[in-house]
Amino acid sequence: MAEATPSGRFRPVLVMSRVDGAEVSDVAVPLEGEYDDRLAAEEAGKDALAAMVRHC
Repeated sequence: MAEATPSGRFRPVLVMSRVDGAEVSDVAVPLEGEYDDRLAAEEAGKDALAAMVRHC
């Protein structure tokens, strides 16, 4: 996902779900960088996630 910044641009945010027994909570992790449009920020987030998976 992406969130708007105070400058009017967008930054990528990874959202992960954490399960603790029967309770599920989401954790949002903002990533570095700002982009002119929401789609570019979302794509950057996907790229960051793919890079993390490759290194596992």
